[in-house]
Amino acid sequence: MGNSHTAIVRVGLAQIQVELGKREKNKESVKSWMERYYTPSDIPTAVVLPELWDVGYALGSVPELADPDGKEAAEFLCDLARQHNTWFIGGSIMAKDGDKFYNRAQAINSSGELVSEYNKVHLVPFITKEDDVFCRGNETAIFDFCGVKAGSIVCYDMRFPEWVRVYALEGTEVLFVSGQWTADRISLWKTMLCAHAIENLMYVVATNCCGPSGDIFVWWCISCLFSGRGSPV
Repeated sequence: MGNSHTAIVRVGLAQIQVELGKREKNKESVKSWMERYYTPSDIPTAVVLPELWDVGYALGSVPELADPDGKEAAEFLCDLARQHNTWFIGGSIMAKDGDKFYNRAQAINSSGELVSEYNKVHLVPFITKEDDVFCRGNETAIFDFCGVKAGSIVCYDMRFPEWVRVYALEGTEVLFVSGQWTADRISLWKTMLCAHAIENLMYVVATNCCGPSGDIFVWWCISCLFSGRGSPV
């Protein structure tokens, strides 16, 4: 993947099954994915995790499960990033900030440094009803990924083209999306990802989770990467 400045990067879409409320098991799934699928390279690489990869949509246990300031998840991914010399972008977590809770995406560079955080802005008011539990964010998350201007959003955010447009107007070249998108709506997932890429002339990189996660089923493991022309990459 390259941009107008001829920067070249790689991405890996880490489709894992997210076990509801089982943080340690989900960490092991991430480790296992890296051991099985990750191939070292001199090309800067980002591994993209799905939404709420740490505990899933365990909304009935948020006070008990939420990660204070996202530190546990960040430390875990920072260690993996240094070990494998790779970035981790997206892959939101259940975070606690003071007395508030957020669906928060993190970006960690290959040196094991947390370089960006994003609190999901558009919270789902149906199916999961996460808007009853999480607080909304109100800012974009745009950062430099090895010479590429990158941004991150989370799942339902992409239902709002005006929000994606904000990223485009701020110069985003690659938009990373972490999702837990249900199988019965998977055609919408693919269509909207492709449309955002075309409308904004940017790469769109999206990772979905696999298999059942509590009462939410994401069977088809559809992760996508589209160019600004809408072509699958």
